[in-house]
Amino acid sequence: MQATSPIVTTRSRQSLLTMFMTLLLVMATVAPALGSSRIAHAAPVAATTATTCTQCTTSVLGTVTAYVKATATANGSITIGGVKYVIKAGTTLSSLIKVGVYVSLRLTLNASGQITACTVLSVKVKVSGTVTAYVKATSTANGYITIGGVKYVIKAGTVLSAAIKLNVYVNLTLTLNASNQITACAVISVKLNVSGTVSAYVKATSTANGYITIGGVKYVIKAGTTLPSTIKVGAYVTVTLTLNGSSQVIACTVISVKVKVSGTVTAYVKATASTNGYIVIGGVKYVIKAGTTLSALVKIGAVVNVTLTLNGSNQVVACAVISVKLKVTGTVSAYVKATSTANGYITIGGVKYVIKAGTTLPSTIKVGAYVTVTLTLNGSSQVIACTVISVKVSGLITVFVPATLLTTGQLVIGGQSFVIAKGASLSLAVGLNVTLTLTLNSAGQVTSCGCN
Repeated sequence: MQATSPIVTTRSRQSLLTMFMTLLLVMATVAPALGSSRIAHAAPVAATTATTCTQCTTSVLGTVTAYVKATATANGSITIGGVKYVIKAGTTLSSLIKVGVYVSLRLTLNASGQITACTVLSVKVKVSGTVTAYVKATSTANGYITIGGVKYVIKAGTVLSAAIKLNVYVNLTLTLNASNQITACAVISVKLNVSGTVSAYVKATSTANGYITIGGVKYVIKAGTTLPSTIKVGAYVTVTLTLNGSSQVIACTVISVKVKVSGTVTAYVKATASTNGYIVIGGVKYVIKAGTTLSALVKIGAVVNVTLTLNGSNQVVACAVISVKLKVTGTVSAYVKATSTANGYITIGGVKYVIKAGTTLPSTIKVGAYVTVTLTLNGSSQVIACTVISVKVSGLITVFVPATLLTTGQLVIGGQSFVIAKGASLSLAVGLNVTLTLTLNSAGQVTSCGCN
């Protein structure tokens, strides 16, 4: 046994050496595959790869958080999904790759784990801006879209969201292929300028969606979203709606709101060029923006029907008069009746008013009469209606039929005839030569009189 031990030992050593060499050959064969798997999940450089792999490829996904380009003589680096890779000097990556972009790449690494080539599989980029050009892609032809001044090709067969339209401000995530073509698009938000009358409006609550219809188009309001208080049914609005990817309203900015307001002006302080004013109509106070001038028809005591244009701060920036009712008292010193085709005019208390063509004033209004009337003026300051509140008449009473609770009466004084309203009690008699101030109701009937 002692004589044969050296031989056995030598043979054993030879056998072990043969096995070791075989193992090395096996490792050299499988190392590239193993190296590729490990690179996809760990640091790009490993000791075994460096000694057994001269060129490997790996696929990586993630956001580029750091990027220093390589030069002809100096290495660069890039961090993708939290993993840092060295870029070998002289290696140029695609211009699609930028900090902040989510990328899907196939990297070629040398034995030192350095990037020597890069193939872009896809890139996700966030873009914001106004859509100034848009041609949809078809199933066989590419389209294109220009956002914020940058043109993107849309790959044939790719359909973008219906929320994306010309002149709309968009915030999107575009998925681009290696040819820089859009292959998918996710809407983050879209801003639409919308004008029209609010015909329906249900406010959203903290837990339930609402909706609003503007200019005939219905928009869903996302739960928890509150719109400005100036937006109401019947108002004509110009607003910027911000929609999310589900086309739900998540914000609303008022550009202007037109509201119709009626009532008596009980307070009015005009705005100046540098200071705001205010007006109270029908008990509601409105701030008048500095530099805004309202119609001269709008006065304290006037009953107005106006369209106010409010800005985003709920300030009056314009006022269109629909009609104004003015109480006017004085002697009629001039009066030319309007015809069906020509305007007329009347001067009361020294103030001249144009009577719109086709408008007829009560017959009690005559030159020389002292009247208190309510004139209704349109936006052009033309009289379109007149109600006599009272009129002063003088002369001989030639007819007097008292009214009863059930019947009207009649009064003729100075040649003018008046109907006495039912229930009105007047102390008059035929043959009296008097000056009376007659108070009339809305139908022009005498309800009372006073002797002057």
